Amino acid sequence: MKKYRVLLVSLLISFLLSCGGGSESNSSAPNVGSPTADVQRRSLSLDMDGAMGLMMQESGASAIFLAVAKDGEIQYESAYGFQDAEKTTRIRQDALMRTASIVKSVTAAAIYELEKSGFLTLTDHVFCTGTNSPCWLSNELLSLESDPRVKDITIQQLIEHAGGWYLESGSVVTQEAEIRDALGLAGPPTRNDIVRFIMRRPLDFTPGEPDVSRARYSNFGYLLLGMIIEQASQSTYVEYVQTAIMVPLGISELDFDAAESKPIDRDPREPNYITDQMCPSIFTIGEEALCADEGLESKNWVAVGQSVSTAGAMALFTQAYKLPSGEPLQPGETFDGYINGTLWGTSTLLRQFPNGVSYALFINRDVDIGAISQRIDTKLRDFSPYE
Repeated sequence: MKKYRVLLVSLLISFLLSCGGGSESNSSAPNVGSPTADVQRRSLSLDMDGAMGLMMQESGASAIFLAVAKDGEIQYESAYGFQDAEKTTRIRQDALMRTASIVKSVTAAAIYELEKSGFLTLTDHVFCTGTNSPCWLSNELLSLESDPRVKDITIQQLIEHAGGWYLESGSVVTQEAEIRDALGLAGPPTRNDIVRFIMRRPLDFTPGEPDVSRARYSNFGYLLLGMIIEQASQSTYVEYVQTAIMVPLGISELDFDAAESKPIDRDPREPNYITDQMCPSIFTIGEEALCADEGLESKNWVAVGQSVSTAGAMALFTQAYKLPSGEPLQPGETFDGYINGTLWGTSTLLRQFPNGVSYALFINRDVDIGAISQRIDTKLRDFSPYE
């Protein structure tokens, strides 16, 4: 009797919360023919529906997306909230949203796929200096001012944020307007412009030898990895990820793409991004705009954080690759992994548990997503739909 009271209370909470926003959910677990498994999945849906409503209240967001997976299958997928800023249209379950930094695990996975196919090795050097073959990026991106240690940077070091940049200099996403003005450009800098500008500076540390007491995190290193992926695969970053990673996992090509900066250019499946942060417009010199709209040229940072995807697609990704390293999971292997991302109007999180359950959470506002997701962790850490 106690069990049924718990289910009824969960159902009531879910109903009351959904009255404030509306949600679209789906439980699509494999049919294993177990009544207990069906009860487990129904209970999961009630728990997750209630949790999403509470997260909406705590975050102040207007759109939240959650997908839970196990054994390569989606167990629960739901979208809660609204598509538009006016809150007149319910959000679609298959809505796309900016990934922020969780796509770094996808970028690393793409490198591992290229290595497995024999296109590169992790010990290859990043920049070609004429004496360090095998290498990938042209020495035309370097100058006489470049740190001589750049010749030693390897692909593996970029994956591990050990290429030579600490957090304060490696997070150059927000410096595009500065780079544009320093180079005297009329519009946004290209990736090559950004690389040339950054490579004039000395490295923060010798590649592979960072001071572990300092924050080593490099968006710039993942921009370089995106360029290497395109050169090695002879395709765009998005095309390679779709072909080598997403489609083999049963994910539609429509569920992973490059983000666009301006709202008018975005996919109609994207929600609005809630933020009031202002930045110098990267497109119009001398003007300011919402950072989420014109703070950077999204095309430069697709491999870093400016991709769009669905919660379902990213949850399935976590069933095949370790977080945050992007290394492939072996058949039957599970992992205890985590990665999150934050950008203007965007908070994202991917989580893996040793029991094989993993999930993806997207929120259209920059919040402390790790704290907000704690109740999901508690419910999923021991979940098994087959018991």
